[in-house]
Amino acid sequence: MVKPYTGASGPSYGGYCADKGYIILGETVQFSSGGSGDQDFYIIKADSNGNMQWTKVLGGPTSIEYAADIVQATDGGYLAVGYSNGYGAGGWDIIAIKLDPSGNVQWIKTYGGANGDWAVDVSVTGAIGYIITGYTSGFESLQNSFRSFLLRIDGSGNPLWSKMYGDIQNNPMNSSDEAAYIYNASDGGFLMSGATQNFGAGGCDTWLIKTDALGVSGCNEANTNPTVTNPVLVIGTGGTSRAVPAASSPVTVAIGSWQPQTSILCLSGPPPVGRKDHADMNITVFPNPLPQILSLRYRLNPNSSFMI
Repeated sequence: MVKPYTGASGPSYGGYCADKGYIILGETVQFSSGGSGDQDFYIIKADSNGNMQWTKVLGGPTSIEYAADIVQATDGGYLAVGYSNGYGAGGWDIIAIKLDPSGNVQWIKTYGGANGDWAVDVSVTGAIGYIITGYTSGFESLQNSFRSFLLRIDGSGNPLWSKMYGDIQNNPMNSSDEAAYIYNASDGGFLMSGATQNFGAGGCDTWLIKTDALGVSGCNEANTNPTVTNPVLVIGTGGTSRAVPAASSPVTVAIGSWQPQTSILCLSGPPPVGRKDHADMNITVFPNPLPQILSLRYRLNPNSSFMI
């Protein structure tokens, strides 16, 4: 199935819904509140065949809104996140929009500081709540490059905690630590992935951070306190959908392999306690061949022990 929707002007993000339909978040210039030169959020709810059920356009006539991600909430509604330059504490700020299952706006909030903040991903976490990730140039004090952040909010959009990750202490110029995705871990914590120019093998490396339920990773982090505002956006509707034939030409994908270098920056707790096997273990068995009694001889390192 292929369905184009009129009015979309940028990349779209979406997901599968509980009713087997789809929710799509993108951007529109055609239906924006400010007309040509403006850009607003464009949200489309479609059924399982891709037919539009409802649309929403949200933004400001003198601001630019960029879409980042949308998820279905535990109440059947939706949370859309992105960033806007017309509301909040200044510059670009994170913006979150909560809709009910029919697309009616329940609340809108921005989070950030005067230096610029960008959301890139969101996930539902807990019974009611969300975890947002992205990158920031500093919610309070200015960072010379981008740093990753995690922002945990409740079901009403109120911040529960916020943390920034990266080379915060050295604060290098033109050397960023940016998040791209956030995942819920099985232990109640979070796994954030992205890219870093400050750690690893050099250049730009994959950036993977595991935290506990409060965002604690163990190093290279700082608590933050973003400013929260409640903007009033112009709410409109979008366009229509039409069916087109699906592509029939096969696509060939080349698959290769590579071996990345890895490095551990820190552990949030002591190393696990357990058995440690040594490749150079040397055990002598005698006599050989064995009678009824077996003797083992093994040289232990200081403060070591073993059990049979």
